[in-house]
Amino acid sequence: MAMEGCLTIDLFGLIYWSTDTEFRKKYLEEMLTLYAKRFEEICNSCSCEVPGGFNLGNLKERFHRGKVVGCIIGLGIYPLILKDDEATVDLEGIDETKDFSEMLESTGGGQEGMSAKVLKRVFDTVQELHGEGVI
Repeated sequence: MAMEGCLTIDLFGLIYWSTDTEFRKKYLEEMLTLYAKRFEEICNSCSCEVPGGFNLGNLKERFHRGKVVGCIIGLGIYPLILKDDEATVDLEGIDETKDFSEMLESTGGGQEGMSAKVLKRVFDTVQELHGEGVI
């Protein structure tokens, strides 16, 4: 079943879970501007009305407010998406009868399995959000 989600959490996921701090420092404004502009273009080309209240300023404000939730979600996702290639696990092959914490452990996502890359990304993201006054 499809469900409408929070646009800003999805954007946070795309931007924060896929890029590092240096990239965001350079391109975050540009990415949000490009997203807002392209969203309006697509709505117009499809003869759809742009949702009320949607504009770049509103998008930036909502994106900023969604950073806390996005960061919390990221804490569970980073160990899965930042694994070294040789440590990658096929999630389709994991026993579905295990609870989520066991499943996470089997992918190396538990505390003992966190790589330096994961810890750095978590630390950098938390430090970045703290510097922005978000947390």
